[in-house]
Formats: sequence, structure tokens, C-alpha cells
Amino acid sequence: MVPTTDFFSILGHLAAHRHGEDQLSNTFKAVFNFSRTFRELVLQELQKRCRLKGKVANTEKWECSTQLTQEHRSKLCRYDIFLSPITDKPVRYTAVPFLLESKIQAKLTKAQLKKYRPNKKRRHHLVAVTDRYPEVPPRWLKKNKIAFLRWQDFHRILKHAKCTTGTDRFLINSFLYYLEANDMAYGEIAISDLSKLNSMFIRIARASHNRDQREQIRIDFLVANHCIEMLADIQRELESSFPHLTRGSWHKSSPGYWKEEDPDCDWHYLGFCWWKDNGLSINLALGFPQNKNVDRPSVIGYLWDDKREKLGDKKQCWQAISRFVHNGYVDKEKILKTAKGLLKNWAI
Repeated sequence: MVPTTDFFSILGHLAAHRHGEDQLSNTFKAVFNFSRTFRELVLQELQKRCRLKGKVANTEKWECSTQLTQEHRSKLCRYDIFLSPITDKPVRYTAVPFLLESKIQAKLTKAQLKKYRPNKKRRHHLVAVTDRYPEVPPRWLKKNKIAFLRWQDFHRILKHAKCTTGTDRFLINSFLYYLEANDMAYGEIAISDLSKLNSMFIRIARASHNRDQREQIRIDFLVANHCIEMLADIQRELESSFPHLTRGSWHKSSPGYWKEEDPDCDWHYLGFCWWKDNGLSINLALGFPQNKNVDRPSVIGYLWDDKREKLGDKKQCWQAISRFVHNGYVDKEKILKTAKGLLKNWAI
């Protein structure tokens, strides 16, 4: 079933709103209502995040509404995105709607979320969706039965969507581009892109003057930025699993670039670390060799003791990036799993 709302009227409404959150809501609405694949993937992900059992019933008969208003304690609340089943049945016999509270470059607060919590009069699953990690603690969200996603999570599941029609493919690709262009998500990192990035580091180190260098460097720096964004996500999730890294004697260096010289081969790194004043440091990085004939791009994790000027005695990681790839793209979850294993092994 195709919603009766005219697609072009939605685009016209979208063009009339300059506010970022309104634009995003209406863009989401246009794609959700007119792309079956998009609708199915979004509802499946929300079902999983809200920890609901079973499958979403008949995803064809769902619609997206935006900027709805409802009274709360004598004040009007505005719903950013509201996903509900299309049905004539009584409410108690229908699937529970999803209310998405969207935040872009703005602080998400407990007070805001409390306004939208379901009650006897309001029947829905509440989901907070942000461009960055929320300021509200995950433990509080879980306690109050509020699911949480980032727009990056939607980007990830939609990037590998198996579209059945040209319309689906066009709408989903356009939505992915919209998220990337507005800095709400970073692009997936192809293994072939990392090879180009490695070549860029080599050219810069050799002060190369290739005719096409300017354009190539522009493209590769975009990939480097995606790597930095991914590493920032990994660092944040590791801190969530090992919270003592954020306090006490540990200090933090956010993802960045550094280079190390080695007798066999110099290495370029994109990575991050935690360190102590006693010289102990935890390091995780993507490594790129200056000489491709010596080695290849790798995922590197190690415990370094600066006083002893040596690696820690426990297990380290130095594995080809190809071992952390899924369908031709770098799999963040595989790197995260390996990093968690290292931290546990180091008794961090």
C-alpha cells in the first residue's frame, strides 16, 4: 500500500523549512512513506532497539507523520517523527507506534524525554535519535525504557540495503547522501579506500608532485575523516564498557594522526590512546606502512610501557585490516570486539 500523501507536496513542505530538525524529519517522512525497503529496515531496527519480540506486522501499512502536537501538563508537545500503523481496528488490537525524538547539534536532556514518555493516554515506544552520542546516560535511558539510536546507525543498516526497485535505490541513496552532507553520519569505509589512503600518506612523505595529486588528496582526506569518526565511536564505546578509563589516573588522547620511524619501514597511524603519568599507555590505531612491499594496512592495538621502553608483556594485536572487513567494508564491530578482548586481557 502506498500512502496517499503526494510525494511532491512533502518535498515542497521540506523546501519551505530551513530548520535542520524540521528538514530532517520531512526528508525521513518522504523516504519512509514511499520506499518499502527503507520502511522495512527502519521498523526492524526500531523493533530490535526497543527489545520487542517477533516481527513488525505488515510494514506496507505504516506511515510517517511529522511535527504532530499533543498536550502535556497544559502545554503543547511537538512530536518530531511519529511512525504508526494504518488501520481501522481499535487501538488495543494494533501495533504500538514509535515516537522518534530527533536532536541535531543540540543537547538532549532528561526533561525533554520525560515529556514524551508513554502513559495511559499516549501509547507508543519512545526512541531518542541523535547525530552524536547523547548527554543522557545510557543507564537512565534503559531504566526509563527509552531506546536510543544515532543517525549513523540508520546509515549503517541502509548502506547495505538490498533494494528491489529503482525507486527504492534512489530514495535510500539520496537519504544516505543527505545524512553525510549534513554531517549526521560518516560514510562506510571500503577496503579499497584504505589502500588509496595508504598511497596518499606515502606520497605526502615523499613530497610527490603528481599531476593529479590535488584531487586525489582531497578524496583520500575524506576517507581519513571517516576513519577518524569511526575511531571516535570505538573509543567512546570502549569508555562505556570500561568507565574507569574516563576517571582516576587515566588521561585521554582523541583520534588523530602520528608517524613512527622504524629501521624496516616507517608507519603512519590514525588512532587514539589513554595514558598514565607513570608512562603506561593503551593504543589502538589503523596503521599504514610507508613501504607497501614490507607490510599492508593493519589494525594495531598495544600496551606500551614508556619507562621500560617496550611493549607490555601481555597479548598485543597487529593484524591485517582485511580481517576486519564485511562485504568489502571495514566492520567497526569486529574492531571493537578485538579491542574489548585486549583491554580484558590487559586487566584494564
